Amino acid sequence: MTRSGLPMDQRTLTDWQLTGLDNAFSLADGHAHHGVPADLLQAVAPRLPNMLFGIESLPQSAFERAFSSAFYDLAGQAPPPDAELAFHFSASVSTDCTARALVDAGVRRVGLVTPTFDNIPLLLRRARLELVPLREAAFWADAAYRRERLRDCQALFLVVPNNPTGFEPDEPAFLDVVELAAEYRLALVVDFSFRFYSRLHTWDQYGAVVRSQPALDAVFLEDTGKTWPTAELKVGFSCALGRLREPLRNATREVLLNVSPFTLCLLTELIKADLKQRLALGEPHACEVVAENRRQLRLLLDGLAVEVVSRDSLISVEWLRLPTGAAATCAWLEERGVSILPGDLFSWDRPSGDRHVRVALARSPAYFKQAATSLVTLLAERARKGEAGSSRPEREGPPQLASGMAQLDAPRWTSSGMRPIR
Repeated sequence: MTRSGLPMDQRTLTDWQLTGLDNAFSLADGHAHHGVPADLLQAVAPRLPNMLFGIESLPQSAFERAFSSAFYDLAGQAPPPDAELAFHFSASVSTDCTARALVDAGVRRVGLVTPTFDNIPLLLRRARLELVPLREAAFWADAAYRRERLRDCQALFLVVPNNPTGFEPDEPAFLDVVELAAEYRLALVVDFSFRFYSRLHTWDQYGAVVRSQPALDAVFLEDTGKTWPTAELKVGFSCALGRLREPLRNATREVLLNVSPFTLCLLTELIKADLKQRLALGEPHACEVVAENRRQLRLLLDGLAVEVVSRDSLISVEWLRLPTGAAATCAWLEERGVSILPGDLFSWDRPSGDRHVRVALARSPAYFKQAATSLVTLLAERARKGEAGSSRPEREGPPQLASGMAQLDAPRWTSSGMRPIR
């Protein structure tokens, strides 16, 4: 039994992440924990008291407009005038509200990409939606496969770029799918939560959909939690088109009044800073950190029998294939102080026997270097010992770290990215 409250074989991916919260090194959750640049921290910190205590007299809509304007400027998107935005506390809340909106709109059968993060199918099924698995590679490459799999669906749910593979379609491929959705009269849902680790800012997905199929019923999901490290203060929001606007509005109003104006204000400042950096240097701060951490991880893995599956991926996780079963390996690593995610549950339509693992990259470089070194050292040890290395460590108390590393005792997710061990 673990901190998640469940034995290993009953966990969801969120349970694996929850257990990692108390581990020495957690590369499990894909949230942003990479720290804020010192110059930006110095610029924003003096304004925090006013953001927290001096904004009550301003209308909520002003914060929402400022936030969405900055977000879409950085994303390179232009929502149509008749689109309706709904703001939530997280991407999962946005997904949950979208699932209920689909049901209220008469949808019963949804085509969903696989592999993808398992809380999406869990939330859709909780809303009593029937799911049709769409194998990612076949879906984007084979028009006949798309037509056959979607023929009896009423909605299509995609994740672009996909988590965990990082795959993102180009504009022609995306528009082919949009046209098929219109032909089949499908509601289209696209989760863009990892959009800032992609090439999507170079073309306007919202505009492309509206120009191609202006009558399409659609929801576009967005998120800040994967990009800006604000101690889990984040905004998930949705942009609804067509007949999905009213049911999504109603679903949102049933669960919350509004997102904190402090959170909106803080994120607006950070997004504006990244917009300035993109204009000056070409990419936001988070992309620089993730690219460097990915480079470091691949260097460390060189020589091990571990395959980098998605070599062209830009998103803030690395998708790897191990020589042995992923779940057992992740449990063995977890016992020794390092948490990553097993790939089984990403393949939600057949969650067993997978050898893939996902490693989160959005960590401060100092923290990530220690975590990745410990991870690779332990993988090498397990490879040498084989299955004999799967027994539990004898020592009680806090886990032993590979290579004799000292336990970390800095505050968790400070600007340096370090965390205490509980």
